[in-house]
Amino acid sequence: EQEFTTEQEDFCLSTLLEDSLSPFLSRASNMGIKFSIECSKRDRRIWFGPARGIRTVLTLLLKNVRPFSEVFIGMCGTEGDSCLRLTFLVNKPVAYSMNSDDNPYYGNESVISLCSGYIEQMGSVLGREELSDGGFRIWADIPVESVDLPELSTEATRNCVVIAATEKTGLARIW
Repeated sequence: EQEFTTEQEDFCLSTLLEDSLSPFLSRASNMGIKFSIECSKRDRRIWFGPARGIRTVLTLLLKNVRPFSEVFIGMCGTEGDSCLRLTFLVNKPVAYSMNSDDNPYYGNESVISLCSGYIEQMGSVLGREELSDGGFRIWADIPVESVDLPELSTEATRNCVVIAATEKTGLARIW
């Protein structure tokens, strides 16, 4: 089980999403869940934010809240005010008893409440909209910052590893 932290760190969005989502994608496809991941050229950069916290929330929601029909993940905001948007559309569950042993959806509200607290610690709010069919949509916009990396020509970096220290953390990173 992952430990939650709001520690700010450099991260690559595509790597974070691949690591977080890969265990769920084949199962989701078999269950008819639609994943939409928007990652434009602008978004394929290094970001600074609560990467492990984002990963924990994604994993908790994907493993525990049912039944999803759609998951959307993408960047929103402007160049100087960016955030990672997480949106989950949850279908109305079929009727089950309120006994947790008989009800695969029993934990939805407790997991959503836990994730709501985590998202607040990351500087955002978990929004919720009840839908007319009995389902609901939840979303959060988690603030992240773009990390400026040194400009290097493609020719100069074609056959080498780039090591740079970011201004935010001062830590050397390899890209």
